[in-house]
Amino acid sequence: MPKTAKRLGTGAKVAIGVTGALCVVYVAGVAFFSSVFMPNTTLLGRNVSLRTVSNVAASLDGRTNAYVLTVEGDGLDLSIPGTEISLTFDGSAYTRSAIEETNPWAWPIEVFATHDITSAHGASYDADRLKEVVESAVNTFNEKASDPVNATIGYDEGAKAFVVKAEQPGTKLDSNAVLSSVKAAVDEFKTSVTLGEADLVKATVTSEDKALQKAADEANEYLKANVKLALDGLDAGTIDAGKIIDWVTLDENLAATLDTDAIRSWGANELSHQLDTVGTARTYTRPDGKTVTVTGGSYGWNINSTELADQLVSAIENGQTTTLQVPTYQTAEQLPDANGKDWGDTYIDADLAEQHARMYQGGQLVWESDFVSGNSSMGYDTPTGVYFIDSYFNKTSPSSTLIGKTDPETKKPEYETPVSYWMPFVGNAIGFHDATWRSNFGGTIYQTNGSHGCVNLPADKAAELCNLINQGTVVVVHG
Repeated sequence: MPKTAKRLGTGAKVAIGVTGALCVVYVAGVAFFSSVFMPNTTLLGRNVSLRTVSNVAASLDGRTNAYVLTVEGDGLDLSIPGTEISLTFDGSAYTRSAIEETNPWAWPIEVFATHDITSAHGASYDADRLKEVVESAVNTFNEKASDPVNATIGYDEGAKAFVVKAEQPGTKLDSNAVLSSVKAAVDEFKTSVTLGEADLVKATVTSEDKALQKAADEANEYLKANVKLALDGLDAGTIDAGKIIDWVTLDENLAATLDTDAIRSWGANELSHQLDTVGTARTYTRPDGKTVTVTGGSYGWNINSTELADQLVSAIENGQTTTLQVPTYQTAEQLPDANGKDWGDTYIDADLAEQHARMYQGGQLVWESDFVSGNSSMGYDTPTGVYFIDSYFNKTSPSSTLIGKTDPETKKPEYETPVSYWMPFVGNAIGFHDATWRSNFGGTIYQTNGSHGCVNLPADKAAELCNLINQGTVVVVHG
């Protein structure tokens, strides 16, 4: 016999009926909340709970006449009326966009949630005009704003090393970022925008850049160098990390490099100013107590800063601990003291004001004499400064014939004067010598009857001086 179908029980029938009813209710809810806003819903700050799309749209149409967008934050204060950008608003499009922000298929859950809809779209406007307004305001603001500072490497005194220094924010606004924020607000028909850090011009190099740490590591290799400077055997200072940090820079690829031009500039300026003494003002106190300041002359230190810079670059690049002899064009007897004096206790002091010369050896007076210097009334003044008896001096054969300038009319020298003791200190043109044609020395003779620039001495005093001096003996002329 064929089997007969089982009849459904009462409970099963009830369950199917309930499920069917629930499905009908659920579908009806989906349909309902596809055009009606969920409970607890706000749109642009207004309560639209359980209101239809058409009802809300009707209340929004025509609001553009009074629309003003306020942009503030980061120092900018800007108001953009809707009329300025030809703003129009489609309430129906806006509310349809707004209700799509909720999910009608999840209405059994959504009806218990809170909905704050702010990202719907329904506005249209002149985008070019909006860009023009925003960029103009930002450009005006940026005229007085500061740029961000890129991350870089810098010397950390505590760590005694180069480290990565983080970027620093500026106050300039990024017009593209501001425009994007403003566009989003107008699109969503918001009435205010608050700018933030995201709207500022960003540093182009940040501390996250791995090249910076590599640069710091490379820069620290330079700091390993320790170079002592010796000037003719005398201590002239030390170049260590404290100075090298001034010469380490970053190139366009964020690589640490040694600025060789800066080292050469330092040598030619700072170091030369510190060590070169030729022609500088120098003050000293004579053993008889007179304090003298003298400027000019040819004696003193004159370093070869270019050659030294090249040696320094090599030593620093190789991280050397070494001593460099400072190359010189000319040396002096000692490094300058606090007053600039760089000669020892043996020198000739020619005092033009007193018309009297003195020679000291080891600080003791060993010779002195009155003299007659250059004729001041004729412009033949003896040049002042610190000099030295130069290579034209011949101690074993000190005689010479002094020859003056050639007279343009006669084509002959102004004078030809034989002397027994010629002790030049300004080239072969100015020096001490005997003047047998004079019977008097000192006083004010030089003012009207002086020499052509030389220092005239009595014959016996010239002979004494010639025996005391040598090439290189310092001569200080002042007065």
